[in-house]
Amino acid sequence: MSTTTTTSTSTFEGQLVNANGDPVSGGEVHLTNTTTDTFVVAEVTSNGNFSTDVYAGTYTVVYVQDTSTDGTYPRDGIPDTHLLGEYTIEEPTNLGEIKLPGAYVLTADVTDESENPILGADVNVFSGFFDSLHSSLISGLTTDESGQLVQADGVTQGVEVAGDVTLQLVENREQGYMRTRTETTVSEDDHLTLSTEKGTWVDGTVTKKDGTSITSGRVTIVDNHADGPRGRSGPVEDGTYMVSVPRDSQYEVVYRQLSEIDPSTIRDGVPAIYADSQLAATDREQTRDLSIPDSHVFELTVIDQHGEPIEGANVWINSVANDGSDWGLHMNTNAEGQLVHDDGETTGIELAGPVEVTVQPPDQYSGTTSKTFNYQVDGPMSEEVTFDLPPTISGTVETSAGDPLGGEYVIARDDSEEFIRFAEAQTDGSFTVEAPGTADTSLSFVQMGESDDVLGKRDGIADLYTAQMVDTATDTDVGVVTIPNGHLLEIEVVDQDGTPVEGATVTVTHDNPEVVDDTAVRGSTTADGKFISGGEPGIEVTGTIDILVAPPDAEDPQTDAQSQTITVEDDRLETFTLETSTDSGTDETSDETSDDEPPTDDSEESPSDDAPSSGGAPASQSDDSTPTNPVEVTIDESETGASLSAKKVLSGSSFTADFESMVEGTSSSVDSISFDFSFDSPGQFEMDVSDPAEAPKHAPELAQQSALEYFEVETTNLEAENLDAVVFTFTVDTTLLGEDVSAADVTLYRYHDGSWQELETAHIEDGTFEATSQGFSEFAIGVSSQSQSESETSTETDEQTTETSTVTDTETEVSPVDETSTQPGTTAEEMPGFTAFTALLALLCLAFFARRQH
Repeated sequence: MSTTTTTSTSTFEGQLVNANGDPVSGGEVHLTNTTTDTFVVAEVTSNGNFSTDVYAGTYTVVYVQDTSTDGTYPRDGIPDTHLLGEYTIEEPTNLGEIKLPGAYVLTADVTDESENPILGADVNVFSGFFDSLHSSLISGLTTDESGQLVQADGVTQGVEVAGDVTLQLVENREQGYMRTRTETTVSEDDHLTLSTEKGTWVDGTVTKKDGTSITSGRVTIVDNHADGPRGRSGPVEDGTYMVSVPRDSQYEVVYRQLSEIDPSTIRDGVPAIYADSQLAATDREQTRDLSIPDSHVFELTVIDQHGEPIEGANVWINSVANDGSDWGLHMNTNAEGQLVHDDGETTGIELAGPVEVTVQPPDQYSGTTSKTFNYQVDGPMSEEVTFDLPPTISGTVETSAGDPLGGEYVIARDDSEEFIRFAEAQTDGSFTVEAPGTADTSLSFVQMGESDDVLGKRDGIADLYTAQMVDTATDTDVGVVTIPNGHLLEIEVVDQDGTPVEGATVTVTHDNPEVVDDTAVRGSTTADGKFISGGEPGIEVTGTIDILVAPPDAEDPQTDAQSQTITVEDDRLETFTLETSTDSGTDETSDETSDDEPPTDDSEESPSDDAPSSGGAPASQSDDSTPTNPVEVTIDESETGASLSAKKVLSGSSFTADFESMVEGTSSSVDSISFDFSFDSPGQFEMDVSDPAEAPKHAPELAQQSALEYFEVETTNLEAENLDAVVFTFTVDTTLLGEDVSAADVTLYRYHDGSWQELETAHIEDGTFEATSQGFSEFAIGVSSQSQSESETSTETDEQTTETSTVTDTETEVSPVDETSTQPGTTAEEMPGFTAFTALLALLCLAFFARRQH
């Protein structure tokens, strides 16, 4: 019997118009398959229409303008190339009318490391940032005698583009110059400089010990001082390789098989990875022949304290070269706890010589420290690694209709505030989260939105839900947890005249009387006085809900807060009225107060001294229980600042990079960067931080504010979605601020989406500041255009939005100030009843999860 497979195509079409709405005449639309890198070209007609048939798949779609007879692109205000987007095409698709933005002229010059112009350099232009591209480009551009980028006629300088753009200098082995690229966002006519350096082209043969050629895999040249290859690798073809690297540096040469691409190499007698000895790159061309030794099968089994196999353990295997440098690969364990290849069947790995093996339990055991071992593999080996694992809570989370709730965040914590863990439910609703091993463990759920930085969805399901108490002395399967239907609760805050209050702090708690630790969300009100979650007003909840509202100008958002308990059984609106001036010893009451809230009896409880600290960074546990982080970080001073490389970056891990005076300008310095990683961790990444300078490299100058200095952060293999939060610590010479400017006016700005965006910045002490960002690009250390008083109010409001603290949940009056002030060391933040805990993710609505005790 024979089987015939038929592959069908679908039509993809649309119409292009310029910024004025007129049809674009001529040019091409290129569709590049993001999996295969093959592309299809659709001609653009005189009325802007294009149409083509493509096989099912995901495509990057780019418009490329026609050139004239002399090979130049017209200066007509239309981008010469523009990224239209990425589309998954599985059926006929008509994009309708697509408006291209107005274009700007981008010119560039190319220089060597001594700033001398380079003649005849080849330059490619991409629309979009390079690391995320599977797209067509503008080629055929070169440089003239002065190093200026010119088109095919040798006269017309630069190109017309708009938005995110990448310029790539093609490496030239004959001239000895390395490939380089720069990225920028174009919102006006601009000029860039591409600076390259001399390179060394390393080539050679790759053979087995008996002289037989190895015909697959890759050779990577590893920079000893950066703990990473920096993308310098090349394929092994017909027993040879070629890789170019910057000249005058020390390297390691590492051979790696690609068994994930070619499974036939899994058991072929060649090591999966092998690090050769040191290489000094000093000449334009060098030869390094690699003789790869015979391999031996290395087996590894990971078990727990009871002898049970651990599935999903992370294993990093590094081949260690003679001087200790290494570069490795990552694998996992199967259901039997065995090290397994990507084929899911073959266990063990072929290795040779000295290796370093680091083992980390699965992500749900975030509190368990990794273990590292060194082995000399001279024959077959079988090793076993044992971990003393804490108990877990597992189950399945579903809607009331029985549908799985993938992406729901599961929170487990004990009553001591020293243990807080969270995990994400899988697409089938199943979850496993680490537990403290105590009887008093609360289990809560929070629904995230379409992306990890948005809380909740408008889907009729409760966005936050405190489920139950669990005894976790041993592993506990709670079975199916049903998240009930939710109703839209809208909250608005106004003053006594009915005017909306912006910046009021609102905390919403789901109160389950049978659970010690309730789940809560905190955020602030917008200009129309509305509490926002999921990008929209309100939040979907059900049952007993506590609401706490504090005015934006409160020195302590708990002391001056109003509280109210309601029962939510349908959609409703709650309005809180805040007086513009309040008495220091009393608490204002809401328009809609509840007369049936039971009084609290926990007023004499003492809060824990280990309450989570305030700030924007996630805190999943106290300092006493923080595990040793397996992240390996190398920081080196460079000619322009500092270079950072990190590997073994696990989901939920965190670390602080201290630059120790490496990144300094005339009036400021970047002292450190703190990273908190999301579930989508990058594994490894690289970063370059430039010294603060007087002018930005790839962005316009800060227009409305006074900029002290600019610095840039460039990353490789690190995206915004990999991070929950990034905190910059920087220092400014405050003597340069002027008489009318205080430290409170200093603000860090980030250039993003074509504009400078103000970041939340706090003055710590003595000219030292902290600022929170959601990504990396160009940064400006500037002085806010607001008055000093306005800056202080804004900073205070932002701190109220993100701080983690303990607030009262009672509806009775707050004790007079003189009574509170007579309690040494006790403040309203320490009052029992409600302790907020730091955000799992940086929510757009400024919400975070909170902790509440009955």
